[in-house]
Amino acid sequence: MKRPHTAIAIHTILLVLCTFMVAIGLRFWQLDRPDLNYDELHYASDAYRWISHDSSISLRDHPMSHPSPNMAHPFGSLTLTSFAFLINGTSVFTARVIPALCGICLLIVLLFFNGKLKAVTIPVMIIYALLPLTVRYNRAAYLDSFFALAITVSVLGIWKFAHNKSKWIWGAITGAALGLAVSTKIDGLMAVIIDLGLFFVIRRRHEKTSGNIFLLVFICTAAVVSLLLNNPAAYAFGILHPSDPNAHLFALDAIKRLLRFPIENAPIAWGLLSPGITIACIIALWRLCKQKTMTDRFLLVWFIGTFGIALVQEMGKSGEWGWLPMIPPLLFIIMRMIATLQTRQRWIITAALLLSMLPYTYMYGLYLSPLPFRKSVEFNETQQDIFYQSVIKTTNALTAREEKVFFDTTEQIPLFMLRSDINRVHIRQTADILITTTPQTPSADVIHITTLQAFQDGQIVTRYIYRQSH
Repeated sequence: MKRPHTAIAIHTILLVLCTFMVAIGLRFWQLDRPDLNYDELHYASDAYRWISHDSSISLRDHPMSHPSPNMAHPFGSLTLTSFAFLINGTSVFTARVIPALCGICLLIVLLFFNGKLKAVTIPVMIIYALLPLTVRYNRAAYLDSFFALAITVSVLGIWKFAHNKSKWIWGAITGAALGLAVSTKIDGLMAVIIDLGLFFVIRRRHEKTSGNIFLLVFICTAAVVSLLLNNPAAYAFGILHPSDPNAHLFALDAIKRLLRFPIENAPIAWGLLSPGITIACIIALWRLCKQKTMTDRFLLVWFIGTFGIALVQEMGKSGEWGWLPMIPPLLFIIMRMIATLQTRQRWIITAALLLSMLPYTYMYGLYLSPLPFRKSVEFNETQQDIFYQSVIKTTNALTAREEKVFFDTTEQIPLFMLRSDINRVHIRQTADILITTTPQTPSADVIHITTLQAFQDGQIVTRYIYRQSH
């Protein structure tokens, strides 16, 4: 006969494995749908240009060397997308595979939190796996999935040190993760403040020498990683001269956003966190402010820091993916509140939270319905919006080796998917294949091949493909 604790362990392992399987399915199902939006296309194109040896793409000088438009972010995490292109070929699926894998890896990281957070790691992991916001933006080719993973790993290192784990190993892990966060987004500078704040929260648990060694190890490691991946002058240029105004970390507009946050972001929270999680979040944060334990202070500092990162995004228009680093502390805060209830109440409330999430995950997490709170058609594609991929795939199918193609506009076209043995030219008369937005006048020199048309981005979009004889 199996012992009770053995049976519980087996059930726990099965639950964790099932959660991972569901999380993988949600993040990889039809990952190539919809088309890349403007930001995703920008990042994917940069990753491709790096492996194509484009002189304007530089690993360490990216914010300063990139031609306009420049997102002003470092290039660090995009190297992973570049390697993915080398391994798996250029496609929308490959452009998104690294963020999806980062979402899965973050589930693993959550399981490593021990101490007073250990009892809630599994429910936190399950909710993170199913949450509409995390599913939706782990499926997008943004920097934020990797950014959230790096920040969470750096926080885990400090938490592990607080619970008497190796100051050398976890100091190095914390520093390396922090260096990667700094090398992923300009906002990563705020992660430095978060980690220092968390260190001072847990410092009293250790004698002074041990704490100083940990601090020295993690700061030195973070500095080494950051300097390896970034030229300080280029990084400073990205802060001071961004083409994207949202890159200003300490812009005065962030204060206005803080004041507008409850009203403007209520629909976002309702749709992408779900009603149950939104209500639980408000109650749990109110309760947390009255707690004085080290664990509660740790979670509060972690949440406030990542909330600050979320504030610098342009909410309601595009930037909800900036919430990703904030989700782990938020879920820990909610589940710690629920853990104080009786066993039956915990099960009922947790089940209710999960059930309230699923319809929103289905509709918005998997891009099956447009986000209702976003009035603009930009950044609001659904699974059926694959017109621009179809243009490239059709061009690849109709063009022979070494033939020349001409696009009269490349807006939203994932040119990195164009076959490498096809030559793209900028002079119409020299092309073998023409891809145009307007029909051509019939002639003996221009033969119509096909017409592609779809309703996308709130309008009917059309591309005509012609073969031109010389």
